[in-house]
Amino acid sequence: MVDTEENPNLSKSEGVSSVPAFKIYKNGSQVKDIAGSNPQLLESSIKYHSS
Repeated sequence: MVDTEENPNLSKSEGVSSVPAFKIYKNGSQVKDIAGSNPQLLESSIKYHSS
């Protein structure tokens, strides 16, 4: 978890434009970007990309 107020450069470099924002990485590459609060999408994305 990253606090966007404490890490504005990281937020900018990752293109975070809304909070909450979730980015899922696998093997060092971003595989999913979820903007906003959607617990079902977040859970299903984690399950999908963790296999």
